[in-house]
Amino acid sequence: MSKGKLVVISGASGVGKSTVLSKVMQSRKDLTFSVSATTRKPRPGEREAVNYYFVSHQTFREMIERDEFLEYDEHMGNYYGTLKSEILNKTKTCNLVLDIEPVGAFNVRAAYPEATLIFI
Repeated sequence: MSKGKLVVISGASGVGKSTVLSKVMQSRKDLTFSVSATTRKPRPGEREAVNYYFVSHQTFREMIERDEFLEYDEHMGNYYGTLKSEILNKTKTCNLVLDIEPVGAFNVRAAYPEATLIFI
């Protein structure tokens, strides 16, 4: 049984989700950010397992086949997804925040109805 809550911040691309989330995370030490997997290349300053889990397209497809994602989507030729293991492991001890697109948020709601969804 999980002790933490799952909170999903969602909205259209460019609406300011990351800006709002950054401010909230600075003031709320009881929240932990969920690290997603992606097939895109790291940007300068991004770190593995901090910003994303960076994987190849082939690895991501294999993870889909093994049903490892709570939700995933493709944007501009790259995949992004929330790992089930990330949710299960981290909500055992903390409140977890996801920053995902609206389609993914609705998929989370279907699989994890107790999640709190916030649309910006």
